[in-house]
Amino acid sequence: MNNLIIFAGYPATGKTYIINKIKNNYKNIYSLSIDDIEEYFYDNYGFYNLNEKRELYDLSFEIFYLKLRKYMKENKDIVIDYPFSYLQYGNLKELITKYGYNPITIRLTGDLKTIYKRRVARDLDPNRNAGHLLNEYNSNMKIDEGIRKENLISYEEFVSHCKFREYDQFKLGALLVEDVSDKYADIDKITRFLNLEMRKNDDNR
Repeated sequence: MNNLIIFAGYPATGKTYIINKIKNNYKNIYSLSIDDIEEYFYDNYGFYNLNEKRELYDLSFEIFYLKLRKYMKENKDIVIDYPFSYLQYGNLKELITKYGYNPITIRLTGDLKTIYKRRVARDLDPNRNAGHLLNEYNSNMKIDEGIRKENLISYEEFVSHCKFREYDQFKLGALLVEDVSDKYADIDKITRFLNLEMRKNDDNR
């Protein structure tokens, strides 16, 4: 049984950073990021309104599930990251069951005020793809800090979104919950947890 490692939890909690770190310990693991797929569509196709952006968002998930299914058919160990919610739970569980995968969830949570500040800092970073912020975007647009500030999500919207989607509840398989309020996630702790769960899976084969 191969492993599907799922990094879930609130946005802006360092999921991608952690994956880049742990991939050094798991040379044969395949990573799959919904954000990367979205950004490819944003930069190559752009959008003129919220409806067109939503179409690219939906298409990103279609491609994500297609790629995930392909990796599962090839019996790859896989790591994925997103603020997963009940919206993705059913599809992921179905694929896990169909292809006989061992799911392991690392859920990143914390104080929402602290997480929101990190979200703002991330969205103001010029390296952050502005397509995530805007309702009209193409890769040739000049996006300065002022435009980014005008399009930041408010704290109230952020909290409402997190609670409505129940990002702090997502779980498939074994679960490690990491509170990242005071510091970023403990990479060593996460690695030990993954090693333990993957070893259990190997022992049960």
